[in-house]
Amino acid sequence: MLMAIHDSTVATYTLVGAHDGPDQIGRVGHLLIAAGKLTEQQAGQVVRHQQEQGGKFGEVAQALGFITAADLERVLAQQFAYSVLTPGEGGLDPSLYMAFTPFDPDKEKIKGLRSQLQLNWLTAQNKRLLLTGVDSSVERAQLLGNLAIAFAQAGKRTLMIDANLRDGALHQLFGLSNARGVADYLAGRAQLGGLVQPVTVLENLALLSRGAEAPNPQELLSLPTLPRLLEAVESAFDVVLISGADLLDAYDSQILAALVPGALCVATERRTRLKALKAMQQRLQLAQCTLLGCIYQHAR
Repeated sequence: MLMAIHDSTVATYTLVGAHDGPDQIGRVGHLLIAAGKLTEQQAGQVVRHQQEQGGKFGEVAQALGFITAADLERVLAQQFAYSVLTPGEGGLDPSLYMAFTPFDPDKEKIKGLRSQLQLNWLTAQNKRLLLTGVDSSVERAQLLGNLAIAFAQAGKRTLMIDANLRDGALHQLFGLSNARGVADYLAGRAQLGGLVQPVTVLENLALLSRGAEAPNPQELLSLPTLPRLLEAVESAFDVVLISGADLLDAYDSQILAALVPGALCVATERRTRLKALKAMQQRLQLAQCTLLGCIYQHAR
C-alpha cells in the first residue's frame, strides 16, 4: 500500500503578540510555516495586516513579499490533497510537468485524457492500459509519466510498468533505481514484492522499472510469469499503465497487447508516418487489443 507523504497533522504555533492566537493564522498559514516558507514572526505580521486591512492570509503574505506565488499555489493544492512539487524537487525530470505547479492551462489536456479514460475505459474489472507507438519512445515515456501522475493526483493508486525491455527509461524520469525490475521478475531472478518502487515525493504513485538489460526480451515477455505479474498488481492498484517498445521494431508490444485489452498510440508531428500507424493498428487487432485513440504530439 502506498503511503501519503503529506502529514495531515499540523502543529500549533504561538505568535508574538497577545492578540495573535494560533487559531487566527488559518490552515494556509500553518501549512506555509510547516513547509518552511513562512516564519512565526512573519505570520504574525500577516495576521495584523489582515486585522487592519482585510484580505486572505496567503494573498497578504505574498503581497508583503514573504512568499512567492508558487509557494501559495503549492499549499493551496495541499489543502485538497493534490500532490505537487516545486521545480527541481524530488529528482523528477522537468518533462513531468504534471508534478509541478498546479495551475497550468497546458495540463488540462492530460486531465481531459484522464477523464475520458475514467469514463469510457478504466473500471474495477479493467485496470490495464498499454501505451505504444511506432517511434518516439522517449516522448511516449514522458506522456505515460504525466498521465500516471494525473491519475495519482485524482486519488487513484497508480502503477507504471516499464515493459519496454529494450530501452525503457521511466526510472530515469522519476529518479529511481533500475537495478531490478520487470526483466528480473520474468526471468525468475526476483520476487515481485521487492520490485515495486513508490514515487515517495508523490502520493498514490509507484513504478515497476525495466530491470536488467536482457538479450531476449520477446522470450521473456512470452513466459507465463507476465500474466501472473499483471494479475498480481491489479489487487493493489486502481490503474496500471504499461509502457511497451515500438510496435513495428519488434513484436514485444504485440505480446503485451494480447494481455492488455486497450491501447493508446502516441504519434509525433512530422515524424510518425500514416502507413506505420496503419500497420500498428493491424498488429493490435491481431492481438485482439482495442486501439482507444491516438495522442498526437507536436514536434519540439
